[in-house]
Amino acid sequence: MSEYVDPFAEQPPTPPEEREREAEVGADTGVSAPGRSEGLGSSAPASDDTNPEIEPQRPKNPGLTEQQYVDREVRVTKMLILEGLKDLDGQRLARCERYARWRYRAYLAGEVGSL
Repeated sequence: MSEYVDPFAEQPPTPPEEREREAEVGADTGVSAPGRSEGLGSSAPASDDTNPEIEPQRPKNPGLTEQQYVDREVRVTKMLILEGLKDLDGQRLARCERYARWRYRAYLAGEVGSL
């Protein structure tokens, strides 16, 4: 069984010879070593590909008006209540309607992926 190594434990600095060897291994395997792609020592700024700008996609036409969508969701919730879904405070249908309106508008705004 291997010994547990704490990833957050303070590590001794890597000697320069080992850093050079790691850089050579990275060159042979196609894996870039730290500083290699950034042009270590150059004055050119490093490119940041970690968070590319993502263009928001325009949502598809839902095929329903807001009122049709709300009516459908309320109808489904009424059926679930008749089948035993709890409505302890008697406000489930009102919450369902508010949520359906919010979700429909958020979908049109591109904040929600689907209806």
